[in-house]
Amino acid sequence: MFNNINPRTLAWLIVLMLGMSLYSQWNMDKYQEEQEVAKALHPQSQLGEDLQGIPDAVSYVQEVLVADVASAANTQENLKSNNIIAHTDLFNIEISELGDIVSVELVKYPQTLGADVGVMLLSQSKENYFIAQRGLLNELGPDSKSAGRGMFTFARNDYQLGDDDKLVVEGVFTTATGVEVKKVFTFTRDNYSFEVDLIVNNHGGEKYTALPFGRLKMLARDAKSVGGMGIKVFSGGVIKTPVSSESYQKIDFDEFGDKKYDYHMDGGWLAFVQQYFIGAWVPAHAKAHDYSSEILKTKIDDQDLHALRFLDESIEVLPGETETVSTTFYAGPEVAEDLKALSPGLQKTLDYGIFWPLAWPIFLILKYIYGIVGNWGIAIIGTTMLIKLIFYKLSATSYRSMAKMKILQPQMESLKERHGEDKQALGQAMMQLYKDEKVNPLGGCLPMLIQIPVFIALYWVLIESVELRQAPLYLWIHDLSVKDPFYVLPLLMGASMFLQQRLSPAPPDPMQAKVMMLMPVIFTFLFLQFPAGLVLYWVANNLLSIAQQLYITKTIEKENGKPRKTKDKKALSKAK
Repeated sequence: MFNNINPRTLAWLIVLMLGMSLYSQWNMDKYQEEQEVAKALHPQSQLGEDLQGIPDAVSYVQEVLVADVASAANTQENLKSNNIIAHTDLFNIEISELGDIVSVELVKYPQTLGADVGVMLLSQSKENYFIAQRGLLNELGPDSKSAGRGMFTFARNDYQLGDDDKLVVEGVFTTATGVEVKKVFTFTRDNYSFEVDLIVNNHGGEKYTALPFGRLKMLARDAKSVGGMGIKVFSGGVIKTPVSSESYQKIDFDEFGDKKYDYHMDGGWLAFVQQYFIGAWVPAHAKAHDYSSEILKTKIDDQDLHALRFLDESIEVLPGETETVSTTFYAGPEVAEDLKALSPGLQKTLDYGIFWPLAWPIFLILKYIYGIVGNWGIAIIGTTMLIKLIFYKLSATSYRSMAKMKILQPQMESLKERHGEDKQALGQAMMQLYKDEKVNPLGGCLPMLIQIPVFIALYWVLIESVELRQAPLYLWIHDLSVKDPFYVLPLLMGASMFLQQRLSPAPPDPMQAKVMMLMPVIFTFLFLQFPAGLVLYWVANNLLSIAQQLYITKTIEKENGKPRKTKDKKALSKAK
């Protein structure tokens, strides 16, 4: 069967099948591997030893935090009108009186092209619920208030980043025993990460013991389907694991209820991710922390709240002393360099799939070319040209094989007429013809298969890189991350694929020939919903391939002009 099929078409089919299957297989393999290794390395939690003054600390944490403390979500909804608002060059952030980060608008990233409202990465809305919490836990409850969480007092309700490139927002809460707790948010210009400090001043007469905690809470979201093939980008939780310096555990929303993930390690991080954006807590690297996932007892409209939580080492503050606990929160685009600088392995949440080692260099090349030409669409074309140059010799081998097969087409037709329905004799005659002419019928397939990982890696770069989001080309293409509004690029892709087929040897089997003729039409319909940037890559790749194939085919035809007739007769006589 494979002797007669067009190698190029076979390669394209394999590209599509691998693209859909490898991603789901990667998720499964990564999940199984992380679970096996983590079970071997994960030590028991040290909370019971760390937090003096709280009997059975682990159980207490579960009871208080998982119960969500007197329906804190509903409390925050009621207090929404009293939220503190901080404006920087990158965000509009709302902080509740509980000291929680309840809204983050990314002003540099419009929700839709041309919109005045930025992406709402964190929000209290029921459609997009995602908030971040940071506080202290002791025997009186979070922030040391037995009747619920303590309310913080801020100097004003509205803060604006000034000319000094730094904005400090400070809330203060004093316990009944005279312990002053400050929650300080420090924002800096041009930085999507900011510091959240807990400062405890013990003005009371007794030792104050507490356990700092941080948490992310989110309602489940459906994974976004991209690329027109039903492939979905990951949306869910991620936690750093102690397996290696860059290992992490992905947690789908439906996995929160199936099992609980617990890790203990120095440093680490946790986050909720979606296409292009991430919200992450990054505790101090030099200290030990406990990490876990959980479904909270509090619900919103009967929907489960999914939570990722970390616990710091306990603190003890004697009367008259002060203790500061710092951590970092990141809310912004998944820019790999920024995430890696913040914490090792955090950049891997930018999900390029199993071909990350290949996808990352491709992205760097794409970014480098963009720095020269100033347009991501032109950068895609330039990257495509560079990839074609790298694989020029492999492609040449493929096209030479197809050109030779096309030249042999009349002889193959003659053999088919000679042997009729005798498939065995026809196969033997074909193999003898290939041997005499020194042609490998699959020689055009292998070089193209070698390039498949590059195709898939580039595919994930184009659909996962925030730099391509709402990036224009020219004319009617205003956003390379969404489909072509007028379907011009998919039609060009279909036309270029049809031309490629005309340059390739046709299958001798009539049924196969009809199927192959339909492939450009099928692929055109598939590509109608593809992101314009991805279709642009296919069009550029096809046009470059056509140019190379035309050149090689003309060269082969010149080399095998008139002498071919003598060789044809010899081959046919041997095939008898």
